[in-house]
Amino acid sequence: MGERAVVLIISDAGAARGNFDQERVDNTKVWIEDLQYSVRYLAWLNPMPSECWGQTTAGEIARFVPMFEMNSQGMNAAISVLRGRYIVVKELDESLCY
Repeated sequence: MGERAVVLIISDAGAARGNFDQERVDNTKVWIEDLQYSVRYLAWLNPMPSECWGQTTAGEIARFVPMFEMNSQGMNAAISVLRGRYIVVKELDESLCY
């Protein structure tokens, strides 16, 4: 990929199941680290609401990848990241989501 390539990932990162899978976190982290050698910026859109990420695999992945809800605000934030603009991400709500 070119030096100006960007990547937008769209996945629930395990939030839909509501569980935590350390192996998935570890594998995703290795994949993201490898990917960062080839792309300039990356962002993650999650179709699950952010209040569902706490205590899940998605919540842990969101600690090392800019992850946003797949709504208008989240899409705008992801686009800003892909354009190289810094985004402040709020802390995850640790409440459970069913």
